[in-house]
Amino acid sequence: MTEDNENATGYPQHPDDSRGDMWSIIDRRRCQDTLWPKWVTVHLTDLCNHHCDWCWYSRSEQSISPELLIDAINVLASKECSEITVSGGGEPLLYPAFSDVLEALALLPSIRKRLYTNGSLLGRFAASAHVFDYIRVSIDAGGSESYAKEHRAPRSVYHDTLELLGIWASRPNLVDVGISVVVHSRNVSNLPQLVQDCERYGINKIFLKPKMRGLVRESFPHIAELYSDSVRIHFVRDLGVYGQPDEQASSLAALLSTNDSIYPCCHLQSERFKIASLRDIRTHERAARVFGGPRHLDALRSYSSIGHPCRIHDAWLDQINWLRASPLET
Repeated sequence: MTEDNENATGYPQHPDDSRGDMWSIIDRRRCQDTLWPKWVTVHLTDLCNHHCDWCWYSRSEQSISPELLIDAINVLASKECSEITVSGGGEPLLYPAFSDVLEALALLPSIRKRLYTNGSLLGRFAASAHVFDYIRVSIDAGGSESYAKEHRAPRSVYHDTLELLGIWASRPNLVDVGISVVVHSRNVSNLPQLVQDCERYGINKIFLKPKMRGLVRESFPHIAELYSDSVRIHFVRDLGVYGQPDEQASSLAALLSTNDSIYPCCHLQSERFKIASLRDIRTHERAARVFGGPRHLDALRSYSSIGHPCRIHDAWLDQINWLRASPLET
């Protein structure tokens, strides 16, 4: 079992940083004179083909506008953005225009790209796996029976998904892969089986995330006893919704949501925290008036006042003193 490590910079390295290189950590800590987001999460759709009862997202027919999304990606990539994570909401591979998104991302070789998925539809896009630097799959169970109960999905998906990921893991120059598990009392006893299955298929990363914030690995003896010579098992102390960098290794982020709006974080999708509409950043000139503008600053102030568990902006808010100045008029 390994937890947060320190890399060559001396800064704590978050366990879900698949690259593990010092420069990505340094980049996240460096405070520039701009509020252009460096790390962008995209929620493509609220649709999902699995039905996990612990999932915190609401289901709807809502999906992000492909035209607005691609314009926004290109504008952000032309500035400070260094990483794009495609996720949900729902299951991103159900997005009707997913192929268009793949084409747009493939044209951005200098941007790090991640895909977070339940994995059930990965076979349809196997030829495009190389577009992403990292693919993380939510398995949340050990063994096909446990998987079927947790996801309310066919048992066969469990081994089919692990087999495909194992093939990709054997070709490290193609794409880096990892498994994630939201840990709770129902699935914890099955985790040794997941470790064995990852060993069998050649998958070498598992990220264990507590369902409740503050849960430590000692709460579940099964977790404390997990060990593997070939699989790196990480325990992420706070769920954060996607294992986001902690406050000691963070950079300014933004969420592009299924309602075509921009927010500071995936937990905070309300008018109080809305920064802008995707229509407002269709060009570089328009986007430059949004990021760092009054509405953006007010959204970040509101975010900083609630003690949010992801805390991905805290380092920035501490460093940018003028952001804590008297409220701006909107």
